[in-house]
Amino acid sequence: MIEPAWAHLKRVTTKKGAPRNRAEAERAWRKAWEELEQWRIQAWIERIPRHIKEVIRCNGGNDYQEGAASYKRDWKTLKRLDKYRSQIISYMRQQVLLGLGRVDPMEPLLRKPKPPELPEQMETGPQPYELLDPEPLHSDHDPKQRR
Repeated sequence: MIEPAWAHLKRVTTKKGAPRNRAEAERAWRKAWEELEQWRIQAWIERIPRHIKEVIRCNGGNDYQEGAASYKRDWKTLKRLDKYRSQIISYMRQQVLLGLGRVDPMEPLLRKPKPPELPEQMETGPQPYELLDPEPLHSDHDPKQRR
């Protein structure tokens, strides 16, 4: 499951040249690991079922080339999708706080983000808006008016 991370981490840690010593290498790898984006990890996780299906199709044989996809992964779309997920979480958080009366009245009201356009062949799993109803709870929130 962690195999795709190694090539990525190696690229990140050696893009300015190989580390000169073990301590520098360890620092670079730890930093790269901590900065690993959630959308990238999610993309690696989402491809696991495809690999399992291919291994089963090949009856466990050696003719399956791991990582060979029938379509090219659209990394820019995955970044946009991750940004959208962050925006919808912030929006839903604010809606919950509004419902509890715990939002700062001076805080601007967030708008419900629009889902990004996705290529037809991309499988991304359930979207946040499919799991929860992010409709506004309160329309009476006015950041210009102090309570």
